[in-house]
Amino acid sequence: MAYERHQQYSIVDWIINNNVDPEHKLIRLTNRIDWDEIIEKLSIYYSTKGRKAKRIRMMVALHMVKHLYNLSDEQVVEGLQENLYWMAFCGVPTEQIAAGGALRWLEASTMTKFRKRIGAEGMNAIEEVIRDQILSDGRRRPRAMIVDTTCMEKHIAYPTDAGLLDKGRRKLVRMIRNIKDSGVAFRGTVRSYVRVGKKALCEINKFGRTSQKTVRDSLTKLVYYAERVMDHVPEVLKETKVAIKRRPGAQLRRLSRELEETAERVRTVLRQTKERLKGIHVPDKLYSLHEPQVACITKGKRPKEHEYGCKVSLAINQQGYVIAHREYPDNRHDNQTLTEALDDWKEATGTLPEVVNMDRGYRYKEGNEPKVLSKVRRVVIPSMGKTSIPQERTRWFKKHKRKRSSIEAVISHLKQEHRMDRCRYRGLGGDQVNMSLATIAWNTKKWALDTG
Repeated sequence: MAYERHQQYSIVDWIINNNVDPEHKLIRLTNRIDWDEIIEKLSIYYSTKGRKAKRIRMMVALHMVKHLYNLSDEQVVEGLQENLYWMAFCGVPTEQIAAGGALRWLEASTMTKFRKRIGAEGMNAIEEVIRDQILSDGRRRPRAMIVDTTCMEKHIAYPTDAGLLDKGRRKLVRMIRNIKDSGVAFRGTVRSYVRVGKKALCEINKFGRTSQKTVRDSLTKLVYYAERVMDHVPEVLKETKVAIKRRPGAQLRRLSRELEETAERVRTVLRQTKERLKGIHVPDKLYSLHEPQVACITKGKRPKEHEYGCKVSLAINQQGYVIAHREYPDNRHDNQTLTEALDDWKEATGTLPEVVNMDRGYRYKEGNEPKVLSKVRRVVIPSMGKTSIPQERTRWFKKHKRKRSSIEAVISHLKQEHRMDRCRYRGLGGDQVNMSLATIAWNTKKWALDTG
């Protein structure tokens, strides 16, 4: 029997010669988003000299995919090598696929470097381009504004005085040893207190709910250990500055700056711990050593009475698109965010809304309303208590009052699906970047599913 030869296509030929589903949401977004304008706005963050950077289109699309599917940097980079639709959305050149080599276009660290390169301003520029495209459709009129606030938690451990003291002491010891290893000589040795510090911390965690005396005694020990390490910091900083004058170097300057900043934060933790042991309330406490801007946001809700992060003001239109948002590093009252929310709305849409819809937390005392609110035609704020205002009995007030709860669903989707539940980017700028990317993911997902 003769051997019959069959010509078989390789997987690469199949990928190139077959079309993807044009109705897939990523393919629809690929055709709708104005990539040229995004590239033009972000090109100012790049230099014309040096090694060529990764394509702007690919980096922006990867961050959108990351927050669309709630993935990490490593998962996104790995998925780009496997997912055909991600390749099409990110604009991967087909000649690289046809070449038959390994599909390794970037590493996870490239994502971090891109975020640091463009910062919060660059992410805001991307958001503006997409938002302007969405608003250019006449059916998505920004006539009514629904506004609310929420908390975006930071990726930190639950803050306790004992944990901050132990972590601060260990961090100082590690920094001092790094400076010593760099060639800076100083008198004496720095004791780490690792064993006794761990023992005191375990006693607090073990007897925290049964023996207040044990907790106070162990906390006093942690204060003593941290103070003994802090006693070495002035001398180490002095010898480091002398060494920098003798042999200037970026590494020693960086270590000296980090030690000085950490010592100042540990000093703050020591002060607030001593005040707490005396029974004195300390306002504006420090809740994290590496994220000092974190605030305690108290909403009074049963699952989480206190959350640690930043406060976010969110404004959506009637269709559920996020039009404006702003992040605050404190727990200010809701009505103190309304003026800026209206200004951001006007900047985004070109006009103030006809209707502003909000909850009771935005109520003002009579005569203290912001001036810009007087330019709004209708204001929907339910009254406090059992007495109602005459407007609450009108048809338009009841209609918009029912629609206010739609923003709660938007906030839930942003937190559960688009990484707004916990910000893993550093600083207040990281909060702004995370919020912009979550907003882009939510708006583009709605935009892709909108077939009208």
